[in-house]
Amino acid sequence: DYWARAAAKPVLHQIRIPALVVNATNDPFVPAHSLPRSAEVGPCVTLWQPPHGGHVGFPQGRPPGHVQAMPQAVCDWLTGRL
Repeated sequence: DYWARAAAKPVLHQIRIPALVVNATNDPFVPAHSLPRSAEVGPCVTLWQPPHGGHVGFPQGRPPGHVQAMPQAVCDWLTGRL
């Protein structure tokens, strides 16, 4: 019931302002097969689905790693480089 009423995926094609959707494909809580694909979103939606990042933080490098990948991707998208 929660996913039927609260999921964003079914309405991503309706978004009319630029939006960045961020999901790592190795998220342990949101399986990659359930992530939106480009054909399921509207022209105003950019998908950023890196292979690593987990559920939050998007750490890069060897542990403990750094957490700059996601903020940098958002900044790049905002400046039109993603």
